[in-house]
Amino acid sequence: FYPYSPSVQACCRSFPRPLPRKPLRGNSSMALRKATAAPWSELSTRLQYLTEGKDIHTAGRRGLRHRTDGPPSAQAELRLFGARESEVRVVLYRDNHAWCPYCHKVWLQLEEKRVPYRVEKISMNCYGDKKRSFLQKTPRGLLPALELDSNFYVESSVIMQLIEEAFPERPLLPLQGSPQAKLASQSMSLERTLFGAWLNWLRGEESVRARRVFEDAMDETDRVLNSCDG
Repeated sequence: FYPYSPSVQACCRSFPRPLPRKPLRGNSSMALRKATAAPWSELSTRLQYLTEGKDIHTAGRRGLRHRTDGPPSAQAELRLFGARESEVRVVLYRDNHAWCPYCHKVWLQLEEKRVPYRVEKISMNCYGDKKRSFLQKTPRGLLPALELDSNFYVESSVIMQLIEEAFPERPLLPLQGSPQAKLASQSMSLERTLFGAWLNWLRGEESVRARRVFEDAMDETDRVLNSCDG
């Protein structure tokens, strides 16, 4: 989603370029790879040299952390959309590196509705321990999370409905109690089912059964979208 940092670009440029492809026979392809690919130890040394003195894990290094207005940046710490900072009612707790799909859809909703908000970056489990102050709010460390008028919420579907009710301008979801709201709720539940089936097939059970479950979820998603014009 974002361009690589200059240090990473420089590192990539320093890698040996692959030789032009030629027809290979027998074990010559293995010999070519051994002859042209730098060993991991050499690549590690180059990377350490190019990143010396730089904190490559700092949140926001690839985006505009201080962009309060204008085009969106998933690394921004505060978004105002012309409002005063004292008027901000929302704090979005999202993943540190901005790739969690559930955090992302809440972020997109806030941006599309132009709701002023602050961002607190929290590590995903795969990147390290979460802040103790965050775990005091949600012991399971669930992301995304949201504070609205000092009240704390988790679960992306719940959060999105709360945002719609608190900020009815530029509506993106139907009002609670309407026929459209029931369909929207079913569609959002289906989205979670689809994501779970895909993730299980990708990272868990690589089997014919897991693939069939994913394909069934895709077919049901397609059916629902066709029935309601997307």
